[in-house]
Amino acid sequence: MIFCQKKNILRLKIFTSFLSLLFFLILFYFGFLMVEEAFTKNYSTGTVWDPPLWIPYSSMMIGAALMILQYIAEIIKLTDEKDIN
Repeated sequence: MIFCQKKNILRLKIFTSFLSLLFFLILFYFGFLMVEEAFTKNYSTGTVWDPPLWIPYSSMMIGAALMILQYIAEIIKLTDEKDIN
């Protein structure tokens, strides 16, 4: 039995995509908690300009959301490939 058969490679890609999706879901959750806390408690940088910190914190949450969408699309694509073969 050869490990690198197409079927096994496809299973490995699906598995790693689910692991990555799980990671970004967790990152999104904790990013949301950070943004919510910074927004509700009105955190700021403490400099002369004093911008609110929820704005830079939200970039992590937005990036995680985009990666979640990408991995969902990747999983859909890989499961469709499985049906073709």
